[in-house]
Amino acid sequence: MRALLFVFVFLTSIGAFAEVKPFRLTFKLVGSKEFKFAYLFDNETRLIQRVDILNKEFVAEGTYNTAQRFWEPPYINLLLSNQDAPIEVILSDRPLSRRRYDRCTIICEAQMEAVYNSENRMFSIEGQETNQLQNKFNQLDVQFLTKRDSSNSSIAQMTLSESEKATLQESKARSIYNNILVKMASLIKQHPDAEVSLFNFGPILYDQHYTAANTAALFETLSERIKESPYAAQTKIEVDHKLSMEDAMVNPPYTVGMSFPEFILESSKGEQFNSTNISSKLTLIDFWATWCAPCRKETPNVVQAYKKFHDQGFQVITISIDEIKDKDKWTDALKQDGMLDFVNLFNGGDLSGLATTLKIVTIPTNYLIDDQGKIIAMNLRGEALTNFLSDRH
Repeated sequence: MRALLFVFVFLTSIGAFAEVKPFRLTFKLVGSKEFKFAYLFDNETRLIQRVDILNKEFVAEGTYNTAQRFWEPPYINLLLSNQDAPIEVILSDRPLSRRRYDRCTIICEAQMEAVYNSENRMFSIEGQETNQLQNKFNQLDVQFLTKRDSSNSSIAQMTLSESEKATLQESKARSIYNNILVKMASLIKQHPDAEVSLFNFGPILYDQHYTAANTAALFETLSERIKESPYAAQTKIEVDHKLSMEDAMVNPPYTVGMSFPEFILESSKGEQFNSTNISSKLTLIDFWATWCAPCRKETPNVVQAYKKFHDQGFQVITISIDEIKDKDKWTDALKQDGMLDFVNLFNGGDLSGLATTLKIVTIPTNYLIDDQGKIIAMNLRGEALTNFLSDRH
């Protein structure tokens, strides 16, 4: 009842302050690359309109609603494309949120101007102070992409194995992105009374390498006016969640030397698996999900370790925390990733409470236990898993 009351108050309060306003966006394309169409999407990735680009220009006019989800500012996602197709097709290969080039975010205003330079793949947004600041955040995003792509190209030419190249590319990209986050934080600090600063808080908030303490400290640099807004209240919930997650990672309830909690879960064979039946000399209990890219990337290492040490008493138990509705995706992934020799369990929606008991706040997370159920190592990945098993056999 309380949740329903909140939704009612939320929608009522939004409706009370809703206002429909007109906008006019003029656009110019410079550089050698041509685009035929511009797609304009709203906050919820709904198509506002599709505009033909003629002589490298277009003008789009329409209206926007000032009331948005969680009180975030109304904005337009502008996507340039040469594809003339239904939106489902346009977004089928990559969701809009993952399209980094040829796309930008524009805060809705009465008059907006956008210029796209196809040579450096950089947008320039003109408007009131709001879009002037948003333009700076947009450009930081492109700076990251440009430096990352340049770094990847250089590494690709090196005389290294493909796995070594991939590891180095990931490390370099992480370093470049960390530097961009510092610049983003600096922009936020320079503009503490701007809604756009809060609007661009997400990349820092959801980055696992930007500590929760630093995230909370940055949030506190926002002006009192911004922090007291309903939009900030939503963000504060996420900041507090990040703090609790980091605390759980630093102070896990179950760690090396402790007995792993007992559990019963359904297996991929439709049987109930009881952890009291674990008898292997060493068992890796690995939490993952089909949507978790780092998990899927780590799977070949686990498969390799299993093949090398299984005959010596090593077993693997995977526990999926996918949503119940994605159970079919889970069974498909088991086949695709070569995991059928493992004991594969489904903890969909965490109905058993196991992930909650362990305070699993990030995946992949794994525990290596002995035949007595005692945890002897945690979060062994890549060569660390193989090396640890080699030392134990």
